[in-house]
Amino acid sequence: MTPLNGQGLALGDARGTHVLLRPDRLSYVKDGRESESAAWSEVRSIELDVPTTGWPVPALGDVVMPLLSGVFVSIIDPPEVRPFYVTVRVPGVEHDWEVGSHHVVGYSRRTADVMKRTVEYLRRTAAARAMLREPARLLERLPAS
Repeated sequence: MTPLNGQGLALGDARGTHVLLRPDRLSYVKDGRESESAAWSEVRSIELDVPTTGWPVPALGDVVMPLLSGVFVSIIDPPEVRPFYVTVRVPGVEHDWEVGSHHVVGYSRRTADVMKRTVEYLRRTAAARAMLREPARLLERLPAS
């Protein structure tokens, strides 16, 4: 999760395809533009399908895996960044949004759990969504992942 001051909290690659959690809505941002959105008040459920890894520090895996595939090019396929998916259900519509990932190897299980719990809390709690006006402060309140 990445704070975008003045906008909200980005799930996924904030410079690429992501879901922006705004105080009033969720926005799917692709190619730098909002392509779809859903008002929080209409959202019935949100599911995050986040790729996870056993690497204790995913950033380490992001460095090691490409190096290994370069050294053992005929044995190991080069790693591909695995996207994750956000499914948002509103009355009559189910949005399936593919989100760019920060990590080639996936997110730590703890980070994935924190993302899921945070999004569900925001869905259920209107007062908490007001904190998205200051997303960096919101992140400070979350458990370290």
